[in-house]
Amino acid sequence: MALLPPESPDTKERILSAAERLFGARGLSGTSLRSITAAAGVNVAAVHYHFGGRERLARAVFARSVAPVNAERLRRLGVLEAAAGPPAAEALLRALVEPAFAAAARDPGLAELGALLLAERAEDHAALVAELFGEVMRRFGAALRRALPALSPGEVHDRLAFAVGAFVHVLSGRAPARPDGSTPGADAQTLERLLAFLSAGLAAPAAAGLAAPAAAGLAAPAARPELP
Repeated sequence: MALLPPESPDTKERILSAAERLFGARGLSGTSLRSITAAAGVNVAAVHYHFGGRERLARAVFARSVAPVNAERLRRLGVLEAAAGPPAAEALLRALVEPAFAAAARDPGLAELGALLLAERAEDHAALVAELFGEVMRRFGAALRRALPALSPGEVHDRLAFAVGAFVHVLSGRAPARPDGSTPGADAQTLERLLAFLSAGLAAPAAAGLAAPAAAGLAAPAARPELP
């Protein structure tokens, strides 16, 4: 395959598409720059010309996929917050989850890409995750704390994390098959079932026994900053 010159109009898009495909299949840690350039039919100089290196390329790949989803989430959140009174937890959850389902229905590879990023060791890509999802998690975390005043900030934080884990698991295609052989995915029925399940979990009474984890033979939770 003839290599495209770095300045070719098609080069940047080919690099992004190849990197997105390989990151989705192998994860960030398992994808080398050399494999990306080989798949795109370009040389390493082209990556540096357009992106400045592998880490900035990874940011560009995920931003291209995630930015429209997050923009829609924040738009919906703004609409809810503009109404009188704090939004209900269920409405907030729908504003967070539904745009991801819509994007995954259009492009199944998008959900796999996000799932692989979140499945890798957090310390390896903490800055990238914070850059991509930090504002969304802060804004929705704050709104959920207002919607669920009976829960501590730490419990709201954990329940939001559990909800994100559940819908990413479903959208990535990792959920087990149903008794009829069908698989939960980015369809309307799965969305409504998931929202009903997650809404009930978010609104459940505070967990009992949090003050004495040692009594149940469990280690105390590690200290961590709460969502601002």
